[in-house]
Amino acid sequence: MPRRKILAPRTVGEVLTELGGVYRDARKGRLDTLDASRLSAILNILRQTLESSELEERLCHLESLMDEKRDHKNTSEAAEVPRDQWPCLQGAGGSERNL
Repeated sequence: MPRRKILAPRTVGEVLTELGGVYRDARKGRLDTLDASRLSAILNILRQTLESSELEERLCHLESLMDEKRDHKNTSEAAEVPRDQWPCLQGAGGSERNL
């Protein structure tokens, strides 16, 4: 039987789903509790990383909006800055996650 490629969770929701699966498998005896503990620790690190990345992206967006508003203080509303032009994401590859 060919091995199926396992993709890393890419969102906090996907991590929580995986954590639930690890919990259920350990409770039903399909996964050793030591292995479940190790997998849970890895998943929690991944969750924290994804949360930090999402917060950084949101903060960057707010900073871009503030910069744009500052640049256009004579107008009543600042124009939306496209995500690929956010200064804080320039050269950092954005928030693309290659996990």
